[in-house]
Amino acid sequence: MIKSPYLILLKTWFKSLIFGSNMADIRRRIQQRNAGNIPVRVFRDRLNPLEVYSEDEIFSRYRFRPHSIEILVRLVSGDLARDTRRSQPLPPLLCVLVTLQFLATGAHYVVIGDVHGLSASSFCRAVRQVVRFFARLGQQRTAMRADSQRCKSEFYTIAGKIMSF
Repeated sequence: MIKSPYLILLKTWFKSLIFGSNMADIRRRIQQRNAGNIPVRVFRDRLNPLEVYSEDEIFSRYRFRPHSIEILVRLVSGDLARDTRRSQPLPPLLCVLVTLQFLATGAHYVVIGDVHGLSASSFCRAVRQVVRFFARLGQQRTAMRADSQRCKSEFYTIAGKIMSF
């Protein structure tokens, strides 16, 4: 079925009323599509802060040393790595770094997102995924001692000695 250019123009004009595009922009898109000149998507090159900053700068920003961050990324990478056909997903390293910086500083999403070149929604998704993974990991690796009563009595014994000074 061949569509009339006027029908396409009318259809896109109605979309522009709803979504707020102007007619010149719509005509340009139609001409590009008809000519086969589809705009090429440009992906940002995300720098690796672990390679750019010194160890002290990394610690002041993320409250972790680089080797500790690499261990966390290795733990998280299996769950956060995902394939997508739409665009390039956030690498697990970036997800962990923005989460650590958010937890360390308590800054607003937009501020940390701007530093790393992320939108607020992408930043929010990354933080949610990493925090959920850490919560699951904590439940798996944290266990109470079997002799909790003995542990309590030892604690109170130590605390009593400290309090008596």
